[in-house]
Amino acid sequence: MSVSAQIRRTLSIVNAAYSEVFRNDFPARSCVAVKQLPLNGLVEMEATVVLEKQ
Repeated sequence: MSVSAQIRRTLSIVNAAYSEVFRNDFPARSCVAVKQLPLNGLVEMEATVVLEKQ
């Protein structure tokens, strides 16, 4: 997962949400502070997900 955040304190909010969604075995991620995001967003996330066949 790749996380880009405009404001550094936003990362603590992202970390809190991340720990609610992923309880065990946190996926690897990278975090980058940026000056500006498209549409003046505060956070942008990119993820690659693999789903198991049922």
